[in-house]
Amino acid sequence: MQDLRSQQDLERQKVEQQQQQERADLAKKAADDQAQQKLNQQHQQQLEDLEKKHDTEEAKLKQQQQTEKKNPPKPAKPAKEDKPPKKDK
Repeated sequence: MQDLRSQQDLERQKVEQQQQQERADLAKKAADDQAQQKLNQQHQQQLEDLEKKHDTEEAKLKQQQQTEKKNPPKPAKPAKEDKPPKKDK
């Protein structure tokens, strides 16, 4: 009778330990999932920021190219040689 009770106590302890371990595992998995989700959100935000920056720079470049087509840069004037000032006679 005592052996049966001891065996049942041992089995109940094993089941309780297993349940505690499962709860701990689930809690860790939930924390890991939450951390991964947060990391994914950060990466998504960084990607969106980079895309916005790229789009902005691309728009600036297009605008600059349009402006240059309308007003082509004037050819640089040839550098004048330094001549001594003329003396009045």
